[in-house]
Amino acid sequence: MLTIAERCRWAEVAQSVLDVYLTLPEHKGTGGYFTIRQGELHEMLLCTSLGEVLIDKQVKYMILSLEKGERLGVYSSTHVGSYQSRDPEQRIIGQSDFGDPWGKWGGAIRAKDFILSFSGLPERADEAVMMVTAIKLGLMEVEDGMMMSQALGVNPFFQDLFYAVERAA
Repeated sequence: MLTIAERCRWAEVAQSVLDVYLTLPEHKGTGGYFTIRQGELHEMLLCTSLGEVLIDKQVKYMILSLEKGERLGVYSSTHVGSYQSRDPEQRIIGQSDFGDPWGKWGGAIRAKDFILSFSGLPERADEAVMMVTAIKLGLMEVEDGMMMSQALGVNPFFQDLFYAVERAA
């Protein structure tokens, strides 16, 4: 299990990747919620905001980040990302019965014994931020990230974000 200090360091790494994403010309959004889960029971170790999250979006993004990771965990080792079980028309637990469904989206990935998820950006950007975060944390190799990007339908943000993070280091 990660210590409190390790969880904070992981959040700092995710924040640094998000900061680089926000400098890309094609970026959309300003922040969101980052969640770490671990083990077979998908124990939640951390859920925190990163970047700037509008007050009226905080609950939605937090619930979506939690939902993405939990849903990916249900698929055991058969899915590498929540994009594989996305359903944009689905109403999720915790959402009001009023208004449009929030949907089930991509943005969570499996990396070693962990599930990292993010919500607040476009879903493929959420996913790319998590993939690059996992690489920076040593949870996956760059080649694994490339293969994951292919398995999830070629993430349009992954390569640009990865190389931008490498240049910024």
